[in-house]
Amino acid sequence: MRIKNLNIGSFGKLNDVSIGLDDKITVVYGKNEAGKSSIATFIKYMLYGFDSSKKAEISENQKKKYMPWGTGECLGEMTFVSADGKEYTAARKTASRNQNTVFDANDMPFTQENAGDYFLGVDENAFKKTAFIGQNEAVFTDDGELDSAIRNMVFSADESVDSIKALKKLEDVRKHYLGKAGRSGEIYEIDKELEELCELRDKCKDGHKDLLTSEYQLSEIQKKIAFNKEKKELLEKEKENLEYYEAKTLLSRIEEAKRCVETGKKEFEAHYKTMQNGAFVPDKDFVSRVKSVISNISDIDERIAEYEGNLARAKENLDALCADSTQKGIVEKLSSTGETAEKLQNRIKNLLDKRKKAKIYAIVLTCLVVTLPIAVFFYVKLSG
Repeated sequence: MRIKNLNIGSFGKLNDVSIGLDDKITVVYGKNEAGKSSIATFIKYMLYGFDSSKKAEISENQKKKYMPWGTGECLGEMTFVSADGKEYTAARKTASRNQNTVFDANDMPFTQENAGDYFLGVDENAFKKTAFIGQNEAVFTDDGELDSAIRNMVFSADESVDSIKALKKLEDVRKHYLGKAGRSGEIYEIDKELEELCELRDKCKDGHKDLLTSEYQLSEIQKKIAFNKEKKELLEKEKENLEYYEAKTLLSRIEEAKRCVETGKKEFEAHYKTMQNGAFVPDKDFVSRVKSVISNISDIDERIAEYEGNLARAKENLDALCADSTQKGIVEKLSSTGETAEKLQNRIKNLLDKRKKAKIYAIVLTCLVVTLPIAVFFYVKLSG
């Protein structure tokens, strides 16, 4: 088995790191705490995952030691070539739920509990004792100063620094900031507070957006108010001008009417003086008599028409009598009408008299029709 590439997403202090390994040998070097042991542990993690240790101390629990504080998950991929020459990619993720998958060159997945057991043919313990040695894998058997110095050199590169106390202090600091299960501690509280602040920020953004919208709407309303105010002032001025114009027009009409009254009065006085110089001035009684005469004339016309009809019939009867040579025929005709010849003659005379009177009335009526408009005009003037 030969490893070709390492793609470390997040593992310990390493984030987004890609490493290509040479076909023969690859040497990784760097200062203390640069991440060399983390790379070696990542290879073991990709093959076997974390060990099953549940110990509280970081030095004895790889999962606690290499679990990133920020993301809270370990993940990455490793591309390798098996002994039979086939290429595979192992992907592993450890968070709230562990995921482990191996893909072949055709991206066909098949899951193995540990890629090392399947492709190397050895278990984790054999791998740790042969191909892998980490910082916390050094074993000391005595309690002398050399033991402490070497241990301190291995863990801290300084023999004067007590590595055990340092690791214990780091564990205490980790508990303080992250808690035992990552659901307590100062960082957890800060994350919660940060989440609440983010929610508050989003609400403030929405509120700010609503405020900007309200300010814009208020600005538009103020513009409309200013526009309507100017329009109202113009309308009030127009109304005032219209009232002035109407008042001026009414005053002109009043003055014109006054001039007409004065002119009519002067004309009436002139006509009145003229009429007083011997001319006839009709009064109310005269008008009443004229109306009565007009009414009588209408009745007379009807009666004249009736008499003319009777006269025409009498003439016909008379002509018929004159045409008959015998006295007997005349008597019979008179008898048929129920009147004597003397009576018929008197009636004819009366009709002729009435006809003369009707002509006289017609002449008088004609005079009245001519003079009546003048009389009515002066009557109206005198009554006003």
